[in-house]
Amino acid sequence: MLDNFEELVEKATELWGPINEKQTAQKKLERITQKTSISAYHSEFTAIAIKSEYNEPALNRFFYKGLKESIKNLFVNIQRPQTVAGTLAAALEFETRILEQAEDRRQSDSKTMVSRSETSKHLRREVGKVGKLSEEEQRKHTQEGRCFNCSLIGHLFRACPRKTAQSKIGQTQTVPDEQENVKKRATKPRKESKKKDDSSAKIKSSRIEEDFLEA
Repeated sequence: MLDNFEELVEKATELWGPINEKQTAQKKLERITQKTSISAYHSEFTAIAIKSEYNEPALNRFFYKGLKESIKNLFVNIQRPQTVAGTLAAALEFETRILEQAEDRRQSDSKTMVSRSETSKHLRREVGKVGKLSEEEQRKHTQEGRCFNCSLIGHLFRACPRKTAQSKIGQTQTVPDEQENVKKRATKPRKESKKKDDSSAKIKSSRIEEDFLEA
């Protein structure tokens, strides 16, 4: 024997179908939502709507309610259709537009990544090639307006930003070396002066000793 009435209804539904098919369908329409594509959602909605016996305005309201938010947001730009067929047609158009935009972004991102990768590889190949370009490469660079230093378009070798940056780095590195040389030059005379002082002191000491012995 079944424990409660709900189990009894569930068992009876399994054996003979819903006791109140119309009411069951109406409750399902109140809860149905789009989970995948518009077409799949419309097929599921239609199968339930036939049993609900709702009129067209009610069905259109429930169909619109169950659409994804991204689709419903686009309806603000148009006059809302009054039938399920009209809402379906608009929803399919919006879905196509969203998918196309997503594909365009994907392709754009892919091209950007490829472009960055190729640019990075090109720069690595070209770094340090100043003065090492062949005659053919020089001719091609000249025709394409490329810099002989970084091989990019838009400036000449003398105005290459990479060349300027490398020059600044070189200047920065030479400053400590020059400062060190100045220090060495400054300290060197002091050592020679000290040696001269020591030598003079020794000479004076020797003369004193000689005078003392003679006395």
